[in-house]
Amino acid sequence: MNKNYRSSWAGLLGVTAIVMPLFAMAESFRLTAGGPQSASLPWIGVIQTLVIPESNRRLAAAGSEHRIVWREAFGGSLYKWQNSLEAIEIGLTDIGWVGALWETSKMPLQNVTYYTPFVTDDLLLLLDLFNELHESIPALAQAWHEQNQILLGASGVDTYHLMTTFPVTTIDDLQGRKILAPGPSATWLEGTGAVAVNGGLSTYYTQLSTGV
Repeated sequence: MNKNYRSSWAGLLGVTAIVMPLFAMAESFRLTAGGPQSASLPWIGVIQTLVIPESNRRLAAAGSEHRIVWREAFGGSLYKWQNSLEAIEIGLTDIGWVGALWETSKMPLQNVTYYTPFVTDDLLLLLDLFNELHESIPALAQAWHEQNQILLGASGVDTYHLMTTFPVTTIDDLQGRKILAPGPSATWLEGTGAVAVNGGLSTYYTQLSTGV
């Protein structure tokens, strides 16, 4: 197994085991934490507010003298939303957030929740289940390994909302309208007459403003 796997967010478990060799002498390891959006978004912010400080706290609690010196590169300063998977794969960043929604060709299994909507409205339950699936189904973990990465944990949002520049009172109001729905989320528009448009979190506002 390749021991140089990079880490795709969303948790701390496994980070120190991946990057810390068992040296007797204390060392500092310089790592980069990156993200295509700003740390104001929860799935990016938790890297900054939890993973980074917790990594050294846990090292100290375990009796290790090793420390990580983190370089933060959020807000798309290193790579854009459509390049997250590749940026971690080639080592542009050591840990980051990957939106599997935009990686359907390389990570189709990771998009299972888009094909099974309305299963639960309990986000924590869903994330726990998704993490368990990665532990119990080898093909899910292998999809990350093939990209030189290890999944540390899932992230998600509670709900999806329809935000439009026009009134919507019935499903018929979507007929012929362009709706931002990238990747497999476009399946939710089937049968509505709406046209799915690709985009990323950092492009949505501009696309809505310009009518794209």
